[in-house]
Amino acid sequence: MTTRLGTAAVIAIALLALACGGGHATTTTLSVVTSTTIVEDLVKQVGGDRVSVTGIVPLRADVHTYRITPSDIDQTLEADLLVIVGGGLSAIEGFLADGAEGPVLELTHDMDLGPFPEALAHADEDAHDEHDDEGEDGHHGHDHGEFDPHFWMDIDLAIHAVEAIRDELARLDPDGADYYRERTGAYVAELREVDAEIREQLAGLPGERRYLVTFHDAFGYFADRYGLTILGFVVESPEEQPSASAITELVESIAELGIRFIFSEPQFSARAIEQIAADTDTTVRAIPSVALAEEYPTYVEFLRAIANGIAE
Repeated sequence: MTTRLGTAAVIAIALLALACGGGHATTTTLSVVTSTTIVEDLVKQVGGDRVSVTGIVPLRADVHTYRITPSDIDQTLEADLLVIVGGGLSAIEGFLADGAEGPVLELTHDMDLGPFPEALAHADEDAHDEHDDEGEDGHHGHDHGEFDPHFWMDIDLAIHAVEAIRDELARLDPDGADYYRERTGAYVAELREVDAEIREQLAGLPGERRYLVTFHDAFGYFADRYGLTILGFVVESPEEQPSASAITELVESIAELGIRFIFSEPQFSARAIEQIAADTDTTVRAIPSVALAEEYPTYVEFLRAIANGIAE
């Protein structure tokens, strides 16, 4: 008898908890698949406990070169929502979008994107003419498209993405609309604080420290936002091979300006950057560009990792 009463009491308590709701924040209602680790984190920040988020590209992997698997396609087919960067960032995003049965949120769809960064080391007219010719025959040029899709390098654009995620989750899950709005508001406030922190951190850098030499052209928005200059990059797109002429121009410009640090990107081979460093007696530092990692598992920590790599 005691056992029966105990069981009945437990069931009654459980039913009462369900009847009271327990707060919608603890109910998972949507399954969301994302293309990149940064997009994955943005969705988690907005969706909280009401979404189950699966990222296709893992930590440290590059969205440009990652090979999708049948399992990736299956997860996309079953998802309530697919969230991608868009803007021609990567071919795999197109494959995922084509295979999605649910809605697809392309974060850059209505963003006010800017052009790709113009490298100071390649700014002469002859280099422009050569670059244009190469782009026409398809050998070089931006695979991404006309505008730079690396929106996460500008916090204003990232906030635009966060708000688009909020609106889409609320559309699919109206009961959670207030929850998504509250989380978005708190997260936007955090991003504004990080933005101010980075601005202050980089403001005092001397002139020779305000130039960026990186592996590829992902840092244009970041440089514009914080008063830095893109001196150059080894390749425009990670799928390209470094050219001898580009490296020669970089070496000459680095020596002329007295630059002390150049930057590799963890998910790409550092061989070309290390060769430039050897030729110019500069120090190589790693800063992230497109992927989160164990050392910086969130977007906020990712931004701090870039700022710290440049400033320290």
